[in-house]
Amino acid sequence: MKWLLAFPLAAASETAQRCDFEVVQADKLRPGFENEYTHPILIQGTPWNREQASLASFRRVFGNYTVRLTRNLEFQSRAGVKPEANTSTYDAWADSLFHQESVPYVFEFCNRDLCQQIESTFGIPTYLKNSCLSLYLNTGTVAKGVAFHQHRQTWGWLLAGQKVWYVAPPGTLPFQPHRHVEEGKLQRSSVQRCFQEEGEIVFLPQDWWHATFNKAEWNLAIGGQGDISSNAFEAVRGADAAKIRKLPKEEIKGVLQSAVENGHGE
Repeated sequence: MKWLLAFPLAAASETAQRCDFEVVQADKLRPGFENEYTHPILIQGTPWNREQASLASFRRVFGNYTVRLTRNLEFQSRAGVKPEANTSTYDAWADSLFHQESVPYVFEFCNRDLCQQIESTFGIPTYLKNSCLSLYLNTGTVAKGVAFHQHRQTWGWLLAGQKVWYVAPPGTLPFQPHRHVEEGKLQRSSVQRCFQEEGEIVFLPQDWWHATFNKAEWNLAIGGQGDISSNAFEAVRGADAAKIRKLPKEEIKGVLQSAVENGHGE
């Protein structure tokens, strides 16, 4: 029986060696949990279907959805928009993913149909629905990484692959923001580091600086940015005018903006 008791301790030790963040079990979290944390956390124990996250499965389900591709990730991290972007589909992008001239990394905020497909395919844990005013899809392969940037509170659920996060608190950053930094320099610095494995979720409070590197041949993550009430979440996803009118005034502006981001032009 001693080995049964030792197993959780060994798992905790293994996580501590690869991640500087506090580790929290998903079954301990409830909606609004983010108000309790002013530092990054690594969430473990959220159920997910590994097979649905494979590249082959992703192409079957999402292949026909439109995506905008850019190589200028530094500009995208700074401005939140994609410069010099080409419109394609996920299937066409995946065809060239492992070629030398491919676009190795795609970060795409979803429109209404894509949001609904993400939710129906992977689901969004109940405790995270208050943390995703804007839902996104993050796909790619091994690449040079995304430069340090900051924005609203965010979470990223890694469904396939491996990812490394380098983070620093709001304020002065020891590196130039929005400029690529060699990972070796980051490893020798004082910033926090977390090696994220499949099935784990990283949560960052608002304005925390973060740079990321994909470490697997195929990486797939979904995530959200911005806090929002459960009622507003449903209103945004469905562009339900009746639900929007019932929201507090301070929420309506953000909801309408996010509704547009989710593909609603009205």
